[in-house]
Amino acid sequence: MANAIGAVFSRAAFTHTSISPLWAALLRLSAGTMILILWVSLEKVGKKQTDGMTGYWQSSRVVLAIFFAAFCGTYLGIWLQQLALKLTTAGVASTLLQTSPVFIIPIAIWLGEKVTWRAIAGAVVAIVGIGILFYLK
Repeated sequence: MANAIGAVFSRAAFTHTSISPLWAALLRLSAGTMILILWVSLEKVGKKQTDGMTGYWQSSRVVLAIFFAAFCGTYLGIWLQQLALKLTTAGVASTLLQTSPVFIIPIAIWLGEKVTWRAIAGAVVAIVGIGILFYLK
C-alpha cells in the first residue's frame, strides 16, 4: 500500500509541478540522511563507544566502495525511479519497478548459486506479464 500511495503521490507531483526527477531524488535522500544522522546521534547518547569495526572504517578502499555502492544503488536507483514515474503512468512504472527480483536470477547463476526451475518459471511468467501489460496498452 505504501509503495502504491507513494507512486501515485510522486506521479501527481511531477504532473502538477516543474520539479525534475533528479531534484526529487536529491530531496528524498537528503531527508532520509538527516533522519538517519539524528537517529544515530540520539542512539549513541549515553552509550560507551565500543564499536568493534573502528579499524574497518579506517580503510580508504572500504569507504570508497561504500560510497560507490550508495551512489549507484541508492541515488541512481531513486533518480531512475522518479524519472519512470514522471515519464509514464504510475501503474506501469510501479509494475516495472517491482520486477527487480527477475534480474537477480542471471546474477545468481553467474555467481554459481543453484537456481530452481520454479524460480526460472516465475521469472518467465513475470516477463510474459510485463509483455502483456505493454502489448495491451
